[in-house]
Amino acid sequence: LLTKRIGNYSDAAGLIYTAWGYDSAGKIHMEVTAPKGTTGTISPPFSGSFSVNGKSHQAGTVTVKGGQGKVTIAQD
Repeated sequence: LLTKRIGNYSDAAGLIYTAWGYDSAGKIHMEVTAPKGTTGTISPPFSGSFSVNGKSHQAGTVTVKGGQGKVTIAQD
């Protein structure tokens, strides 16, 4: 990624890790890792389709279940 921002948030359940940035084509890529026992919903900050962990042509929101490793969202 050409430009990358990283953020962390710690609460009673553990650490939530996020990172996002732009690739050379100007497309947004996001990474999220959440602690086991948590669930969250991500609304990507762009219109159109995206891939989640390499599975293309998705739209809408993404549900992240903690403890299952890093979730990668990339704008198509």
